[in-house]
Amino acid sequence: MLKITSVYFHGRQKNNFICYCDIIFERQLKVNGLKIVRNSRDKIIVCFPARKNENNESVDIAHPVNPCFRKKITSQVREILEWLAKK
Repeated sequence: MLKITSVYFHGRQKNNFICYCDIIFERQLKVNGLKIVRNSRDKIIVCFPARKNENNESVDIAHPVNPCFRKKITSQVREILEWLAKK
């Protein structure tokens, strides 16, 4: 499984939007534009980058292909955000 080696946060918090996030895996692959939001149950959600197609439907650009890796990414991003909030 790929190891996350760097995480960068940017953007300003507004309403349910917390920030954008860029992740680097094993110093080899960078995924830009993950969106960090808080849902109605106050849970932090990591949304992977997407774009609109010709039918105006959202299509993923990059995403984990299995639930285990999605959970790993989400939990590491949450841990870093919680750590930063305490500073």
